[in-house]
Amino acid sequence: MKTDHKYSFLIFLFLLLLFSRCGNEASEPIPPQKVTIADIWIGNVTDYDGDNYVSFFNLYFDLNINKGSKEAFVLMGIRFYDEADTATYFELFSTESFTIEGNTDDDVLYIGVELPSNDYPATGYDLLFLVLDSNNPESRLAEMSATNQEIFSNVPLEPAEIDNNIWIFDTWFDDEVDIDGDGYNSEAWLVFDVDEASGSGAEVYLDISYRESGATSFIPLVRTETFTVIEEADDPRGIRITDYYDFNIGSYDFRIDLKFAGYNIVEDWEDASTDADLSGVQLELSSEDIPQELSVWNAWRSAVVDNDLDSYYSSVVITIDIDVSYGEADVYMRVYYKPSTESTYTFGAETQPFHITGNSSNDDQSIEFWDFPFGLWDLKFEILFVGSGNVELTYDDTNDFDLNDVPLETVSEDTP
Repeated sequence: MKTDHKYSFLIFLFLLLLFSRCGNEASEPIPPQKVTIADIWIGNVTDYDGDNYVSFFNLYFDLNINKGSKEAFVLMGIRFYDEADTATYFELFSTESFTIEGNTDDDVLYIGVELPSNDYPATGYDLLFLVLDSNNPESRLAEMSATNQEIFSNVPLEPAEIDNNIWIFDTWFDDEVDIDGDGYNSEAWLVFDVDEASGSGAEVYLDISYRESGATSFIPLVRTETFTVIEEADDPRGIRITDYYDFNIGSYDFRIDLKFAGYNIVEDWEDASTDADLSGVQLELSSEDIPQELSVWNAWRSAVVDNDLDSYYSSVVITIDIDVSYGEADVYMRVYYKPSTESTYTFGAETQPFHITGNSSNDDQSIEFWDFPFGLWDLKFEILFVGSGNVELTYDDTNDFDLNDVPLETVSEDTP
């Protein structure tokens, strides 16, 4: 009987130990789901203009989970490059939900990354990669940033709108208006042809500035409206520059700065040093661009030679002061004479060209008349612009008494 009790006790201890072990195994904690970033890299980079600033790239990533599956999404954050690594990230975009399953490397996903249009300049940026639980967006499943991932630090980015090559193909002036024919235009259109390389088009504008020829600094004149250029199309546009400033008569140089719409960065430029059409452009006010009118202020006699004192001259100088309504002019004269008793003038001579300025009294011209047959003579002047065969003004004995009944005689007759 004692032996039976002994075996019964041993069996009891065995069962007690067995149940105790099973109880300990059941109480061990179950490991939670854990998402890890197995790999992440950048590919399919777009830098159309070759300036080392990227307008688009694919961010490839491989996410693993230790057990089960998880619905998640990615939130991309961005900030300007911060070497001190203290600045806050701002949301750039978030993806749709996707499923994370297992630990395989054949479930790589990717997202396209680019800057929003016109919101960010071309510069270096830090990026943040957050994997969030779709059912609990406050729960971060995994993350990488510029702090622990080199490819996310100081990433050179630029908006797609400016990742393009644009240039000024040609510039010239057209549709000039020069009413008075003095070579200075009161109206002028600056024409420009802008091209781009991508084939998808570009939104651009121009800043136009000017200076007086010989000056060193350009002065802003006008900013054009934004316009679209496509490839190397023959699509010149123009702007009438005389609408934006009153150009006093003179010579001017121009400069054109080409920029992308929404940006103030010069992509290409032309000025008087690179394009002769922008150099020495002759302009004047519309009030100056009227035909110049000539007038004679006065004509008078001087330096008379009357050796025999009979009041008839063997030589006399006629001085005439010609004025122009504005500006300056080059003119010449045709000189005529006739006996006072006759009606028909005889051509005598044509002067050399001479320069006159406004109503200046320092630009008069003198002509000597000598050795005329004895008698009274009338004189006439026809005044013409240089380069023109048209008589602009006639001044004769009917206009000035100093040209009427001029008493002349020969040199041989003028003796004491």
